[in-house]
This record gives sequence, C-alpha cells and structure tokens, in this order.
Amino acid sequence: MPENRAALDVFMASLTQWRTSLAGITGLDYRAVDIIARAHSVRIDKRFLEKIRILEHDMLTGLSKEKLSEPTKPCRNAHVCAMCTKACDQRMGQE
Repeated sequence: MPENRAALDVFMASLTQWRTSLAGITGLDYRAVDIIARAHSVRIDKRFLEKIRILEHDMLTGLSKEKLSEPTKPCRNAHVCAMCTKACDQRMGQE
C-alpha cells in the first residue's frame, strides 16, 4: 500500500542495522533507523515508528520460525520481508 511505502523503504534500507547478542538478533538499531529515515527525507512520527516496529516484529518472528524449522538452510530474507509487508498492510487495515 502506498501509505506504508516510506516505512517499508526505510526498513529495507535498515536490514543491515540489527542489534545482536549471544542469543542472536535482538532488534533494530533505532539510531541507525533515524539516520536512514532522514536520508530518505521521511518524517519520523508515532505512526511511522509503529509501522517500523510491526515490520521489525514480523521479521524477528519470521527469522525465529525459520531458524527453528530449517536450521541447516540459509536465511531467506526476501521471503520474510514479503511476509512483513503483508502483515504490515493487514495490521494497518489496508487489505
């Protein structure tokens, strides 16, 4: 959906900005997300951050499920990102 495009663009540009621990990926580095959003001329407000958090949550959930179900196969982020986009649209009432 067009109204989710800015959040998706910033999220996709932020895919290399994950915080990690010994347990694995823990979440996005929101300082980096802020810099990336500004570079994309996106105004950060509550609604934008909500969309980023939904995408982040769905990505983490997808990666977790993928890790549990297929631990020997490489990550398929493109598939997970497609799931995130659909979930974001559904949660925002766009579908």
